[in-house]
Amino acid sequence: MIVNPELTSKELLCCPFCGGKAIKTIMDSSYAVFLVECIRCGARTMGTPINADLQLAKQYEIAAWNTRVPSEQLTTTQQALDSAVEALKGAFDGLIYAVHLVNGYKHFDEQGNEVLSSSTFGIIKDRCRATEAALASIKE
Repeated sequence: MIVNPELTSKELLCCPFCGGKAIKTIMDSSYAVFLVECIRCGARTMGTPINADLQLAKQYEIAAWNTRVPSEQLTTTQQALDSAVEALKGAFDGLIYAVHLVNGYKHFDEQGNEVLSSSTFGIIKDRCRATEAALASIKE
């Protein structure tokens, strides 16, 4: 790998993963490739073959490195994930409650077979429906 100090520039944003400093690099294996790389964590762009146009390769890789998801979109995504996690926690708590109901309120028929009372069965069905709804909201 060839790191040219002249290629380091202020036009690069910090690393989107660790916040480290980015450098422009020319990797010379079987053919020369221009890429941008973080000096702290090693994250890097895919690299563009230089071929005949180094400037074009630089522009492409710098644009790729500096591309970020808009913060509003990240906030919306994070809020959706937080809501989904809360829905799953609630659904899981409901299922745990249903399991405790089943284990605590066992009923037996005349032959000694275990059966659920209709009220216990109704609660369990409601908890399962809530879990299904939580999972369906996450898929959206």
